[in-house]
Amino acid sequence: MKRFIGYIFLFFIALFIIDRLAGLCFDYLNSHAKGGDTANQYYICKQSDEDILIFGSSRANHHYVPSIIEDSLNMSCYNCGTDGNGILLHYGRYKLISERYTPKIIIYDLTDAFDILPNDNLKYLEQLKQYHDEANLIELFDDVSVTERYKLYSKLYQYNTKFIQMLGDNIKPQQQTVQGYKPLLHVMDYEPDNRRMGTNTETDSIKLKYLEKFIIDTKQKGIKLVFIISPYYRACSSDSYKPAKMLTEKYDVPLWDFYADKRYNTSKDYFSDSSHLNDTGARIFTKRIISRLRNTTECRTYNTQQTYQEILPD
Repeated sequence: MKRFIGYIFLFFIALFIIDRLAGLCFDYLNSHAKGGDTANQYYICKQSDEDILIFGSSRANHHYVPSIIEDSLNMSCYNCGTDGNGILLHYGRYKLISERYTPKIIIYDLTDAFDILPNDNLKYLEQLKQYHDEANLIELFDDVSVTERYKLYSKLYQYNTKFIQMLGDNIKPQQQTVQGYKPLLHVMDYEPDNRRMGTNTETDSIKLKYLEKFIIDTKQKGIKLVFIISPYYRACSSDSYKPAKMLTEKYDVPLWDFYADKRYNTSKDYFSDSSHLNDTGARIFTKRIISRLRNTTECRTYNTQQTYQEILPD
């Protein structure tokens, strides 16, 4: 019996050593990638130092051209937009970034599915797992899943969905970005059957909590924050964004709603698909917001004691 217990003990010791050694390997691959998403994500979290940062989903990633913003405003800019992600990832990234430096302006492109509506929140934390013990991110993990903090002791768990991507990005990266921006060159050549109306009224309390925390924290640090709802092909209403609009009104943060703007959303020439501008549309749209960025003023004072639950309708 004692021998059996000893074997079990040795097994767990060996497992721990393997986990730590694998973690060292994964940490190296993560920080030394030659390009691709691995290098881009590491740069955002650990090396970015630009004056202007762009946050949001793939709609952020494909709709804002940093070089145009830099040339027009004479300020450095980086696009941190990430496919299929919203406030839970970007709040964590913001906390990591703000531990290192304070950007002057953050542009946040809102997407209702990733910033407001309910769905599987755990998937949004995948790219933050290796940083969970930094910048007080454990509260974020606890709010999403109370069991995550225990799983995160394992380095293998932290990187369990990233190894193949990291390995490829260290050998031969397949995708490069231009200051984080990923241009879409295809022109939409079809008419979508189901035209998005933006009328979903469901809300996710965790997403709204961190959207509010994000607003409050940027204000306290003196960061100029601008929310934008970028164009969507043939959209008629942005009603599903109402909870976010109410938060921005409460804290007097600019929100520019181009969701159903007919200057953009009636022309297929500007779109790669119904939800994403192509490079032509992105360049036109980026130039459109430049003058607004120049004229954006500091926000007024606000009451940090009131939470988002108090301002949402029953």
